[in-house]
Amino acid sequence: MGKYKGLFWPAILGVKHMPKVKESEFYNDAGGFRRATINDKMAFFLQHPVWEGRPELFMKTGSPKEIYAMSGMSVHGLCNLIGQPAQAQSIVDGFNYVVEQKGLKKVHFISGLYAEDEVRRDPDKGKVQGILFQGKPGKPVAVQIAGGGFDGVASYLESIPAAMELHRRGYSVFVLVYRVNVELHETEPQAKGEEASKDVLPAVRYLIGHQAEYGYTMDGFGMFGFSAGGLMTTAYAFSDYKDCCHKHNLPRPAAIFPIYGLHWELKVHEKDKGLAVFSRVGRDDPTGFAAVEKIIPDIRKALGQENVDIVMYDKLGHGFGLGIDTAADGWLRDAVAFWEKHRKC
Repeated sequence: MGKYKGLFWPAILGVKHMPKVKESEFYNDAGGFRRATINDKMAFFLQHPVWEGRPELFMKTGSPKEIYAMSGMSVHGLCNLIGQPAQAQSIVDGFNYVVEQKGLKKVHFISGLYAEDEVRRDPDKGKVQGILFQGKPGKPVAVQIAGGGFDGVASYLESIPAAMELHRRGYSVFVLVYRVNVELHETEPQAKGEEASKDVLPAVRYLIGHQAEYGYTMDGFGMFGFSAGGLMTTAYAFSDYKDCCHKHNLPRPAAIFPIYGLHWELKVHEKDKGLAVFSRVGRDDPTGFAAVEKIIPDIRKALGQENVDIVMYDKLGHGFGLGIDTAADGWLRDAVAFWEKHRKC
């Protein structure tokens, strides 16, 4: 949980409810939604009408206590608490972008990813959903999967700001909000990860089936994942994992982007050749991802030097999002160039 562990102390102190935001606070004098700032409290973002009653699209946690604990903090204060002060503005920018693009009917909230019979057997599968940013016709779609240690989904910090940047470049983007915590019906960490990874499959099937409706293409699509979401990305694309794309007859991405999320025990097989991998990792990452450094030579040998772009940074930890004001600043620009090169191969 690395970047989230600091959030638990207010819960322990007994915060038992979320402060109610007055409806008038969401609007400007002209009657439209006002722009959020880094000084707005998290309750403002979570209760905002743009989510249509689904605040988990912005931030999902495994416990109401965690939401209550964070809701009274400003975005600026929360980012200071988790050690990522420079990311506050990108969180707010991403939120404001969702509000703007929703008004333009370029953002769509997607549910019903699992088939009805599967949801009947396990109602928690009905909670798997996403945000679709509709881009320019004919451009490929990117799947974005935020992290959260399989106890939450930090879309607000990771996948929404990254989706904003990709959408501004014309790409369609699907932000996946997957099952976590008790919804997975597993307690052992690896089993939780394996179960959560299954939620990528119906998301890809949905995207395949709605290309004509939204105008994107799955040809050369990309998959971005952060932390736990990076593990899910790895597990979808590489043949070593039991619910990978190969075993479900689903398309493999042209490139994957596990940002502080490439599995450090990855094994590459013959079937994986042709896959392009882009990753950025801090050597001070306390969650285990820095251990991927020892297998980088093996990955490059197996996939080809030109198909692997993995950079390790000194004095950089976990949860840096877009990397603003860190050594990783600009990684998304480089990722887009890498994606464009490999999707056209």
